[in-house]
Amino acid sequence: MRNNFTLSTIHGVKGESYDALMLVVENTRGATLTPKFLAEGNLDDEKMRIAYVAMTRPKKLLVVAMPRISNFNEKRFSRSDWNYIYL
Repeated sequence: MRNNFTLSTIHGVKGESYDALMLVVENTRGATLTPKFLAEGNLDDEKMRIAYVAMTRPKKLLVVAMPRISNFNEKRFSRSDWNYIYL
């Protein structure tokens, strides 16, 4: 069976486009992409520009997989624009 997907870092997908993309945010703290940073971080921060690169690659479907945190600010990820699925 042939795997029809690319496993890459965000830097590796720069300039590419895909039908679908899953951005996996693994950490809840630290100097990296976290759910809290994506929801509330400074839009001019380099980490946010890196997230923007990843989130603008898919043509049809973007999935952002991240740990659930308490008090997640949904302002940037409004339920009217995003489907939330908890696993």
